[in-house]
Amino acid sequence: MVVAAIFAVQMLNPILGGNSAHFVRGAAGIMLGPLRWTSRNDCCTHYQCLIFGNGGINCLGANVWNMAIVDVFGYFVYRAISGSNRSVAAFAAGVVTYVASTRPDIMGVKKA
Repeated sequence: MVVAAIFAVQMLNPILGGNSAHFVRGAAGIMLGPLRWTSRNDCCTHYQCLIFGNGGINCLGANVWNMAIVDVFGYFVYRAISGSNRSVAAFAAGVVTYVASTRPDIMGVKKA
């Protein structure tokens, strides 16, 4: 049920500074945990690609990376600092997932 709600909310994606961002990516990774979130988001990403044409088959690998794998980094950030303040930890996890998926140059990936 959580995955269905996340899938519905993910269909709403604002454009922030030329980058598409989803509302619940970091929160979903925190709620479900890394393994469950990665597998379920992978299924959602394939469904969006094949049924709705979001991103298309050419971008499927990049979308899986950005929306499933990178969110696990946010989960570990949340777990590392959630002892002091859970709200701040959740916000920090969201910022980390947004920056990691939209700014690969910050993460050490160089342009070809």
